[in-house]
Amino acid sequence: MHIDALFTELANVNGVFEVARVLETFELVRNAKDGRVQCVTVQILDNGTRANPHYRYGCFATADDGRTATGNPDESIEMAIKLMHWEHLDLPLD
Repeated sequence: MHIDALFTELANVNGVFEVARVLETFELVRNAKDGRVQCVTVQILDNGTRANPHYRYGCFATADDGRTATGNPDESIEMAIKLMHWEHLDLPLD
């Protein structure tokens, strides 16, 4: 099945309002603001050709301590990475 057809099939599942494909997954090690070392998994997401082209790509990050960060989607992967709210990985856990 072609990828666009898969997007359509998944979008038609009852209650689904957004479908994205994980294009790539990266592992990062960063120094948190408080000096901790965090291992972070970053997923590059593709919302597909059916999405508004200005919002096609996005990113999602999950740290090994449970903190997460997202960003604003964009038409380019490079800009989606720049628009990530990395500072959310430094916020206190609830």
